[in-house]
Amino acid sequence: MRKLVGIFLAVLFCSQMSSAMAEGQRSITQKNLYVFDGSLNDAHLFARVENTGDEPINLDAGQLVIFDKEDNIVDTSSYIRAYPTYLRPGEYAYAEDWSFIDAKSDDIGDYKFSISTTKISEETTYFECEASYNAGDFNSEYDDYIYVTFTNTTDQTVYGIYVVAAVLDEEGNILYVSEDCASSLGVHSGSSITKRISVDSDFAEYFQRKNIKPKTVDALVYIENRK
Repeated sequence: MRKLVGIFLAVLFCSQMSSAMAEGQRSITQKNLYVFDGSLNDAHLFARVENTGDEPINLDAGQLVIFDKEDNIVDTSSYIRAYPTYLRPGEYAYAEDWSFIDAKSDDIGDYKFSISTTKISEETTYFECEASYNAGDFNSEYDDYIYVTFTNTTDQTVYGIYVVAAVLDEEGNILYVSEDCASSLGVHSGSSITKRISVDSDFAEYFQRKNIKPKTVDALVYIENRK
């Protein structure tokens, strides 16, 4: 887990208002931005994107633009990752991005996040799963973990299983998103696997210092089938 030098201050900018995108097919239904102050200031975006249209879509490039309180652009990032990328109508994905910025948390005024779609090149197969959050303590250097258990319900051994976990508070707001891919691990038919995912120590410390209680974990376990 990455550690930054210095004392952290964090500002959580939350927006749960749905913002419909072009063609009415993809909607950003939630987006949260954290800004941590330290020797290097870094910003973290977490978002939920839903397919609100009638046709499948494939999420492509995204963009995050951060503004100061005078509406000047502080940072622009296009390194947005969405999990999964292929969405049928009614399905959703979690997106994340982080970057170093030349501004303190108190200087941030607003931000905009957008994501585009591209030609469908893959399909997604999901596996049922259960997920939980295990909080550490101050004496364990904020060793918080997410546990996700899933079962291979197909009749074949599967590889390249993606696990994305979104930590939510009592109101369902996104607190944290993490993704992992077991690309070289084969899960046999009928077998169950538990994946342990470390929570970045910056966030674990922030949750405890601000008395934020992660309530639930919404996890997606899937494989992507290239066409």
